[in-house]
Amino acid sequence: MSELFNLNIKDYLKSFVVMLITAILTALLPIIQGGQFPTFQEVKGLLLTSLLSGISYLIKNFLTNSRGFLLTKEPM
Repeated sequence: MSELFNLNIKDYLKSFVVMLITAILTALLPIIQGGQFPTFQEVKGLLLTSLLSGISYLIKNFLTNSRGFLLTKEPM
């Protein structure tokens, strides 16, 4: 994990994985429920949801220290 108020390349890669998983699961939901593939509007919403989940993950990592504590200084 990165230090408090810092992001590193691993944070960005993990954020991308969160976005990918969110996109896949969100796309599968209408297929499983209704048996139909998502429309263009649904895909647009899916991409926005995925982007927001990735940004949320980055914000969480930005506000936590290397031990995972929220808004806490780095241990000595």
